[in-house]
Amino acid sequence: MRNTQKLTIAGLLLAAAIATACRSAQYFPGVDPAPPAAYSRELAALRERPLTDDTPCPQCERYRFLWLRSANRSAVFRAELNQAGQGALIVTLGQLGPRESAARGIKTYRRTLVPAEVAQLRAAVQESSFWTLQPVPDEGRTDGARWIFEAQTKDGYHLVDRWSPEPGSYRQMCVLLIRLSGLDLDPVY
Repeated sequence: MRNTQKLTIAGLLLAAAIATACRSAQYFPGVDPAPPAAYSRELAALRERPLTDDTPCPQCERYRFLWLRSANRSAVFRAELNQAGQGALIVTLGQLGPRESAARGIKTYRRTLVPAEVAQLRAAVQESSFWTLQPVPDEGRTDGARWIFEAQTKDGYHLVDRWSPEPGSYRQMCVLLIRLSGLDLDPVY
């Protein structure tokens, strides 16, 4: 009986590991090494779909900034832009704290991006050399924030992950989405 229980537990653990790996691959296709599974769990908890999902607008550009702060609520900023220079910014804020229920703690905001803001975001992506930055930095820090920026365009998918980035064009690109949201999300670290 004990061997059967051990096999059952081992089987459940293996199934959970496979499900987590599949979920990570679904959110972050072709990224090597694969980002930590915690990123996929956070996106799922924030009700975010993968950027690579099929949508009615195959020529649209999608940008997402996942901001995982160690001492404040998580946030995800998703910009969806079309070729006509129009766009939308959808911001989802995570739970307030460990006692907050998931359904009550998540807040979503949406605003239209005017053509000048769309152009500003595209310029920030270009200026940061986003498409040539390495995807994932060193691990092991606990105080600060993860700044994960993704893009899905007709040219492909790319992800860059930084820990509390220093001032520079990558940080400015991410902060632009915070600023465009119009939300007070201090502190920014």
